[in-house]
Amino acid sequence: LTSAAASLKQNEVFYDTVATGLAAALELIKDDPVTTDLTAVIAQTDQHCNIGAARLTKVLANGTGAELVIQAGDYTTSGWDIERMCIEVQRLYNPESAVGVIGNHDSNDTAHQLKDTGVNVLDHSAVTIDGMTYYGAPDPMRSVLGQPTTLRDKQESQDSFMTRLERNVCDYKPNVLIVHNPRFAQAASRCADITIAGHMHAETPPVRTDNDSFMITLANSGGSAENTQSVIGKFGDTSTSYILYIDTDQPKSRYVGMRRVTISPAGKVAVSEYIPFPETISRQHTQRPDVG
Repeated sequence: LTSAAASLKQNEVFYDTVATGLAAALELIKDDPVTTDLTAVIAQTDQHCNIGAARLTKVLANGTGAELVIQAGDYTTSGWDIERMCIEVQRLYNPESAVGVIGNHDSNDTAHQLKDTGVNVLDHSAVTIDGMTYYGAPDPMRSVLGQPTTLRDKQESQDSFMTRLERNVCDYKPNVLIVHNPRFAQAASRCADITIAGHMHAETPPVRTDNDSFMITLANSGGSAENTQSVIGKFGDTSTSYILYIDTDQPKSRYVGMRRVTISPAGKVAVSEYIPFPETISRQHTQRPDVG
């Protein structure tokens, strides 16, 4: 018990220190004329049940004025019921609105738990938030630590999943497509303005997938080099979150750029300069709640 109490205390000290440093770093960009007229959104992926990382989401939201967080999956490590605690912690620290998909390390129960806390969990479906349409689908694969990765739905192969995703996304033409693993969205991404993915635990900068589409793969926010980040404890690797920016001062709102927020295992915080996204042509978006 003494050891457990000491670990909890160290955890609190580490994340309190990081939160203070993060708030200070965000204060420095608060009046940057490049982004003061843009709407901020927080984007994260692969927290893997790190409750300390979840706490920092609120600091990011408060420091940027963001009212929406986008999550690209792997909220948990195996999706077991005991990890419900991780979902509850995220509920405490998410902004007013949250939208996302479940990753290969999340179970279908994870999705239900997230929905119960108010997260818009997209399951081959879409939602419109502040005039922007978001479409997403759960990762077709299912991973549990110590067990082989299998299909989530034994009746749907990876190829069938990708065909369905491409058909639905191209039918809907959303502003944002959210997936967990970017390899499953290569074809579908051409029919969304921006595709946001995770899974790789490494960032792929924004790259064009079509003349008016691009994809970005986010690095992990849980600070895990693999899938072994503890529920409590310092980051095992660099934690990366993103501030995405929407320009609403035009006929059709669109995502125009981002900042990268990194936190080292030693707790050092860095907020990047503004990084513009590739120029895209605004699409005509169909307003429908679901696509089967």
